[in-house]
Amino acid sequence: MFRLPFTNTPVFNLITDIRANIKFLADSARGDNTLLKDEIDNFQAQAELGLTKIQNGCYTFENEVTQLRQEVINLRDINLNQQELTNELGTINETFKEQIDDLTDKNETIQFEIIEKTRLYEQVQDRLDECREENYQLRESLEGAHENIIESEFAYDKLKQKLRILGLTHVAWRARNLRQAQILDIEFNTARTAWRNQRNRN
Repeated sequence: MFRLPFTNTPVFNLITDIRANIKFLADSARGDNTLLKDEIDNFQAQAELGLTKIQNGCYTFENEVTQLRQEVINLRDINLNQQELTNELGTINETFKEQIDDLTDKNETIQFEIIEKTRLYEQVQDRLDECREENYQLRESLEGAHENIIESEFAYDKLKQKLRILGLTHVAWRARNLRQAQILDIEFNTARTAWRNQRNRN
């Protein structure tokens, strides 16, 4: 399993920093585009929900790890005491052999519990590593989302520029057509006046 390098920063501090960074990025990216604002709000809500789930999971696993550590310590202390007791019982008369056998059975049970608790502890440790990995992946996803927002803003600015050019072109085209219509009207009136003058002379 891939393990992230250990850091002195607690995972809860990292989650707090990420949540603050999400809010900062979302506030920075919002503009006048309603669709873009809705997408940013939706993304921020999903990211906050994911962080809350991770944080709750980390609290649960941290409590489990603390309990398991204490149980392992207690079981190890019990095992040490059992070993001392077994050594002392080795000097006792054969009449106590049955009691020694019982204690030996209890010792094996304790050893089995230590192995089982150790296995559970390793599973919890693996889950903590997965939380760190998920946190890392989320941070990478946030960086990618920030880049997408920047690209969207750039594309939106280019589109506004093209629309502005298209509007100016349309205005120029209408002005040109109006000018041509005025010229045709003048030429028509001139020709009609000349025709009437010619007809009157005849």
